[in-house]
Amino acid sequence: DENNVDGEGGLFIEEEETPTLLSLTVSSVNDNWTRIHDSGVSRSTVRNLNMLFNSQPTLINMKMLSGTAKITNVGKLNFNGFIIHPVYYSPNGKSNLISKLQLEDNRLIFFRKKKMIIDKAGYRVVQRFNRKGNLYVADLNPPNPIINNILSKSIPNWHLVLTHPSYLYPKKILNINNLK
Repeated sequence: DENNVDGEGGLFIEEEETPTLLSLTVSSVNDNWTRIHDSGVSRSTVRNLNMLFNSQPTLINMKMLSGTAKITNVGKLNFNGFIIHPVYYSPNGKSNLISKLQLEDNRLIFFRKKKMIIDKAGYRVVQRFNRKGNLYVADLNPPNPIINNILSKSIPNWHLVLTHPSYLYPKKILNINNLK
Protein backbone atom coordinates (compact mmCIF):
# COMPACT_ATOMS: atom_id res chain seq x y z
CA ASP A 1 0.00 0.00 0.00
CA GLU A 2 1.56 3.29 -1.16
CA ASN A 3 0.03 5.15 1.82
CA ASN A 4 2.15 3.12 4.22
CA VAL A 5 5.53 3.88 2.64
CA ASP A 6 7.61 6.83 3.83
CA GLY A 7 9.88 8.85 1.54
CA GLU A 8 12.92 6.83 2.62
CA GLY A 9 11.51 3.44 1.62
CA GLY A 10 10.54 2.39 5.16
CA LEU A 11 7.12 1.04 6.07
CA PHE A 12 5.11 2.51 8.91
CA ILE A 13 1.64 2.30 10.37
CA GLU A 14 -0.18 5.62 10.62
CA GLU A 15 -1.49 6.40 14.09
CA GLU A 16 -2.58 9.71 15.52
CA GLU A 17 -0.99 9.41 18.96
CA THR A 18 1.46 6.53 19.15
CA PRO A 19 3.65 5.44 16.25
CA THR A 20 4.36 1.72 16.31
CA LEU A 21 7.50 1.62 14.21
CA LEU A 22 10.99 2.96 14.73
CA SER A 23 13.03 3.72 11.63
CA LEU A 24 16.78 3.97 12.16
CA THR A 25 18.28 5.58 9.08
CA VAL A 26 21.94 5.66 8.12
CA SER A 27 23.44 8.76 6.52
CA SER A 28 24.46 6.87 3.41
CA VAL A 29 23.62 6.55 -0.26
CA ASN A 30 22.73 2.90 0.38
CA ASP A 31 19.29 2.87 1.99
CA ASN A 32 19.62 -0.88 2.59
CA TRP A 33 20.73 0.16 6.10
CA THR A 34 17.40 1.75 7.03
CA ARG A 35 15.98 -0.20 9.96
CA ILE A 36 12.37 -0.16 11.10
CA HIS A 37 11.49 -1.39 14.56
CA ASP A 38 8.03 -2.88 14.48
CA SER A 39 5.88 -3.61 17.50
CA GLY A 40 3.54 -5.76 15.42
CA VAL A 41 5.85 -8.35 13.87
CA SER A 42 7.25 -11.37 15.67
CA ARG A 43 10.17 -12.01 13.29
CA SER A 44 12.94 -9.71 12.10
CA THR A 45 13.82 -9.55 8.41
CA VAL A 46 16.49 -7.60 6.55
CA ARG A 47 17.07 -6.87 2.88
CA ASN A 48 20.82 -6.33 3.30
CA LEU A 49 22.77 -9.54 3.94
CA ASN A 50 25.73 -7.48 5.23
CA MET A 51 23.67 -6.63 8.32
CA LEU A 52 23.86 -10.27 9.42
CA PHE A 53 26.70 -12.38 10.75
CA ASN A 54 26.88 -16.16 11.14
CA SER A 55 24.27 -16.40 8.39
CA GLN A 56 23.25 -19.79 7.04
CA PRO A 57 21.47 -20.51 3.74
CA THR A 58 17.82 -21.47 3.98
CA LEU A 59 14.86 -21.46 1.61
CA ILE A 60 11.48 -20.54 3.07
CA ASN A 61 8.55 -18.32 2.16
CA MET A 62 7.52 -15.97 4.96
CA LYS A 63 4.23 -14.11 5.17
CA MET A 64 4.88 -10.35 5.50
CA LEU A 65 2.78 -7.17 5.60
CA SER A 66 3.33 -6.67 1.88
CA GLY A 67 2.76 -10.32 0.91
CA THR A 68 4.99 -13.38 0.89
CA ALA A 69 8.77 -12.89 1.02
CA LYS A 70 11.36 -15.39 -0.18
CA ILE A 71 13.89 -15.96 2.63
CA THR A 72 17.33 -17.19 1.52
CA ASN A 73 19.43 -16.81 4.71
CA VAL A 74 19.01 -16.70 8.47
CA GLY A 75 21.57 -15.21 10.84
CA LYS A 76 22.26 -12.85 13.72
CA LEU A 77 22.08 -9.05 13.87
CA ASN A 78 24.23 -6.90 16.14
CA PHE A 79 22.12 -4.09 17.59
CA ASN A 80 24.65 -1.89 19.42
CA GLY A 81 26.13 -4.87 21.25
CA PHE A 82 22.91 -6.88 21.64
CA ILE A 83 22.60 -9.91 19.39
CA ILE A 84 19.16 -10.32 17.83
CA HIS A 85 18.41 -13.75 16.35
CA PRO A 86 17.03 -15.33 14.33
CA VAL A 87 16.97 -12.59 11.69
CA TYR A 88 15.90 -13.55 8.19
CA TYR A 89 17.35 -12.20 4.92
CA SER A 90 14.99 -11.50 2.03
CA PRO A 91 16.83 -10.29 -1.10
CA ASN A 92 13.62 -8.77 -2.49
CA GLY A 93 12.43 -7.33 0.82
CA LYS A 94 11.07 -3.79 0.86
CA SER A 95 12.59 -2.83 4.22
CA ASN A 96 14.57 -4.02 7.22
CA LEU A 97 12.07 -4.92 9.95
CA ILE A 98 13.34 -5.46 13.47
CA SER A 99 10.78 -6.96 15.82
CA LYS A 100 10.12 -5.03 19.02
CA LEU A 101 9.35 -8.38 20.65
CA GLN A 102 12.84 -9.61 19.77
CA LEU A 103 14.34 -6.44 21.25
CA GLU A 104 12.41 -7.14 24.46
CA ASP A 105 13.60 -10.77 24.43
CA ASN A 106 17.15 -9.37 24.46
CA ARG A 107 16.61 -7.26 27.61
CA LEU A 108 15.91 -4.05 25.70
CA ILE A 109 13.10 -1.64 26.53
CA PHE A 110 11.59 0.71 23.95
CA PHE A 111 10.45 4.05 25.47
CA ARG A 112 8.37 6.03 22.99
CA LYS A 113 7.94 9.16 25.11
CA LYS A 114 11.63 9.41 26.01
CA LYS A 115 12.63 8.43 22.45
CA MET A 116 15.16 5.81 23.46
CA ILE A 117 15.89 2.11 23.71
CA ILE A 118 17.58 1.08 26.96
CA ASP A 119 19.16 -2.06 28.37
CA LYS A 120 16.84 -3.37 31.07
CA ALA A 121 19.67 -4.98 33.05
CA GLY A 122 22.08 -2.05 33.30
CA TYR A 123 19.86 0.87 32.32
CA ARG A 124 22.31 1.82 29.57
CA VAL A 125 20.88 3.89 26.72
CA VAL A 126 21.38 1.71 23.64
CA GLN A 127 19.85 4.05 21.05
CA ARG A 128 18.29 7.53 20.99
CA PHE A 129 16.12 8.80 18.17
CA ASN A 130 13.94 11.70 17.06
CA ARG A 131 10.37 11.65 15.88
CA LYS A 132 9.72 12.29 12.20
CA GLY A 133 6.00 12.25 11.49
CA ASN A 134 4.79 8.82 12.52
CA LEU A 135 8.30 7.37 12.63
CA TYR A 136 11.13 7.45 15.15
CA VAL A 137 14.36 8.11 13.23
CA ALA A 138 18.04 7.93 14.22
CA ASP A 139 21.24 8.07 12.17
CA LEU A 140 23.50 5.03 12.49
CA ASN A 141 26.75 3.95 10.91
CA PRO A 142 26.78 0.54 9.24
CA PRO A 143 28.17 -2.02 11.69
CA ASN A 144 31.78 -3.10 11.27
CA PRO A 145 32.10 -6.89 10.72
CA ILE A 146 35.10 -7.00 13.11
CA ILE A 147 33.09 -5.23 15.82
CA ASN A 148 30.18 -7.61 15.12
CA ASN A 149 32.47 -10.55 15.83
CA ILE A 150 33.87 -9.01 19.04
CA LEU A 151 30.45 -7.99 20.36
CA SER A 152 28.94 -11.39 19.63
CA LYS A 153 31.22 -12.87 22.29
CA SER A 154 30.77 -12.38 26.03
CA ILE A 155 32.00 -8.90 26.92
CA PRO A 156 32.23 -7.06 30.23
CA ASN A 157 29.78 -4.33 31.14
CA TRP A 158 31.94 -1.37 30.10
CA HIS A 159 29.55 1.02 31.79
CA LEU A 160 30.62 -0.50 35.11
CA VAL A 161 34.25 -1.01 34.14
CA LEU A 162 34.52 2.71 33.41
CA THR A 163 33.04 3.45 36.87
CA HIS A 164 29.71 4.79 35.67
CA PRO A 165 27.28 2.39 37.36
CA SER A 166 23.58 3.09 37.43
CA TYR A 167 22.05 3.93 40.78
CA LEU A 168 20.80 0.34 41.12
CA TYR A 169 24.26 -1.25 41.40
CA PRO A 170 25.39 0.62 44.54
CA LYS A 171 21.95 -0.02 46.04
CA LYS A 172 22.29 -3.78 45.41
CA ILE A 173 25.79 -3.83 46.91
CA LEU A 174 24.56 -2.01 50.01
CA ASN A 175 21.64 -4.43 50.37
CA ILE A 176 23.93 -7.46 50.09
CA ASN A 177 26.11 -6.14 52.91
CA ASN A 178 23.12 -5.00 55.00
CA LEU A 179 24.23 -1.37 54.78
CA LYS A 180 22.08 1.73 54.35
